[in-house]
Amino acid sequence: VMAAVAEGDGAAAEDVHERLLRVFVELASDEAWSVRKAVAESVVDVAAVCDQEQCIELLEVFEELANDVSQWVRTAALRSLGALVARCGGKEVSPDVVSYFTAMADPDPDGGGGAGPPGSTDLTYECAFALPAVALTLGAER
Repeated sequence: VMAAVAEGDGAAAEDVHERLLRVFVELASDEAWSVRKAVAESVVDVAAVCDQEQCIELLEVFEELANDVSQWVRTAALRSLGALVARCGGKEVSPDVVSYFTAMADPDPDGGGGAGPPGSTDLTYECAFALPAVALTLGAER
């Protein structure tokens, strides 16, 4: 829906885009963990039609989701992180967000079996898969 709105012209399309983004941000705080998980899974698609200022807001939404009470939501957010960083660009990505990504390389330093919910794949795979895009986006200095 947001992609179709982004292709529209004029102030009306911008207004609709902003309202949809507001709804998306509100859904990130929904009472139902399954709604918050859906937000975490779709944040990269939403970022694809957002400007840099809106990407900063989405990165803040990511941080909220990465600290969610539900392990399912946290895992979904972390799985989206590499692609989100690549979409939003290097300057907008805070050191805290970079720390979330690098921690995925060793999500359970105590050796207790991984950070994902039961039946999930290890987040180290997600980190390894996204590493080239994240490194290219952040640049050598970071």
